[in-house]
Amino acid sequence: MALIGNTSLSADALDSLEPQRTNNWSLDITGLDSADNNSITLGLQAFQLPTETSDLIEVYYMNERRQYAGRTMYDGGTLSLTDWIDQGTAEAIRKWRLSVYDPRTGKIGIKSQYAKRGTINLYAPGGESASDPTLTKAWSLRNLWPVSVTWGNLDMQSSDKIQIEVQMVYDKAVPTGGVPWGSTALPN
Repeated sequence: MALIGNTSLSADALDSLEPQRTNNWSLDITGLDSADNNSITLGLQAFQLPTETSDLIEVYYMNERRQYAGRTMYDGGTLSLTDWIDQGTAEAIRKWRLSVYDPRTGKIGIKSQYAKRGTINLYAPGGESASDPTLTKAWSLRNLWPVSVTWGNLDMQSSDKIQIEVQMVYDKAVPTGGVPWGSTALPN
């Protein structure tokens, strides 16, 4: 239902809009072996876009309160992957996870060696080819690494695929690339 006098809120305004789809995305991880990155890319099922939260600093004076921004934090998310036998998806995650912590030796890795750069790319829903997709938005994830891995569930009564769940963390998420945020035009 449109508000009288405000045509921008009518249903007709939707005719020229295109929603971003949840299934048109990729995650590229810089610093992994290219075969490992390909194995992870081929296994992608689900991931969350960044959550950005600032601590709240409250200052009280007399009968009033003022609020200020404090530290900003980014919540990672769970990366769901299909375990492809012939693509080495689990092996790629295991190798990365071993750089964080090696259960054979008990050694914890050095962050500058296990933390990677990642990019979440969002694409237009159609009209592009797989080799040249139209990028609409991107997020650069800095110091991305797997904090925990659930290797999947086994069930003799099921023929489902194994899903690997990787809890990812990162220090910062910066919007980059694609259509300038707030613009309605697609890039050439």
